[in-house]
Amino acid sequence: MKRTINLIDCPRCLGKGHVDLQDIKRLRRELFWEPGPHCAYCDGKKVVELDFATNINADDWFITSDVDQELMQRYLDKDPKVIKEAREMEENIKLIANFIYNLYINEDKEREEIVNLLIQHIKITKKEATDYVDMVIKLIFSNLIN
Repeated sequence: MKRTINLIDCPRCLGKGHVDLQDIKRLRRELFWEPGPHCAYCDGKKVVELDFATNINADDWFITSDVDQELMQRYLDKDPKVIKEAREMEENIKLIANFIYNLYINEDKEREEIVNLLIQHIKITKKEATDYVDMVIKLIFSNLIN
């Protein structure tokens, strides 16, 4: 029996083949994604199989262009270990963003002090900490995190 493949416009990039800032905002993935020339969900093809879109959420933060393809396949195959690690990573990203938000808004800490606390507590480089703090502060002022 021949299998019929139903293709639909990619629900992540809306058939553009790339993810832009409007897509990121629409899917509420400001903490996880950046605009780019390639949509990882449809692999830049602008369409996906209906079965794929039915089983994998378009806003799934883990499906990005910078994830190793073998790891991505294990994730799509619902490998329990990879799923657990992805959930933990997502939770950590949210916790760090909330930590920055609390320090900046509730405790009135300066940007540089927050950067130094991140470096001290989560062992990342100064550039990584600075970039992430700047992004979260920008989102706060854009009223995206509250």
